[in-house]
Amino acid sequence: MKKVMFDLAVAAAISAFALESANTVGYKTTNTGANPYITGGMCFVTCGSADGTFRLGDLKLEGSTWGSDWIQFINPLTSAVDSTKNATYYSAAEAIADGGSADDAEWEDINEDSLDDVTYPIGTAFLTSFLSTGVTITYSGEVNLNPTYSTIDCSGKPFAYVANPYPGDLTAGDIKLIGSTWGSDWLQFINPAT
Repeated sequence: MKKVMFDLAVAAAISAFALESANTVGYKTTNTGANPYITGGMCFVTCGSADGTFRLGDLKLEGSTWGSDWIQFINPLTSAVDSTKNATYYSAAEAIADGGSADDAEWEDINEDSLDDVTYPIGTAFLTSFLSTGVTITYSGEVNLNPTYSTIDCSGKPFAYVANPYPGDLTAGDIKLIGSTWGSDWLQFINPAT
């Protein structure tokens, strides 16, 4: 069984901030600038989640255009984009311009079906494909303090596409590969510029 573990970050965060609360909530904002392709990931769990999942509706975009800007998920068996899971964001600005309210903002598929309540395990990665520039991505939720949810099972998935399950930066030393074979199993990083 092959697993990727991100356990050191939890211990470091707890000791560094002397957290005593049962949950710590927050947000993280990323601006894509002129780069249409960045890797993002579910770095929080949805507030109150009992199973370590992140609700897509807790991820917000500003400056995006419905149908032109997408997040895409990679099929872990083939390394190809899984087009059945693409999502585009109907922004608060678009909703207001259409006569609605900011509360109408939501993630949708190409058929305009809502995807806000779709959940993903923490650490699920996505790739952006944005035609708009300067899109702001805001993640929000609870900081994961359960090490069980920081272990991502990659068994049988030769192209597992995972992301940092924490809102802070990690070093390579914070990542543990369990069940991997030296020289056969590789951890690769995607260059967002290409």
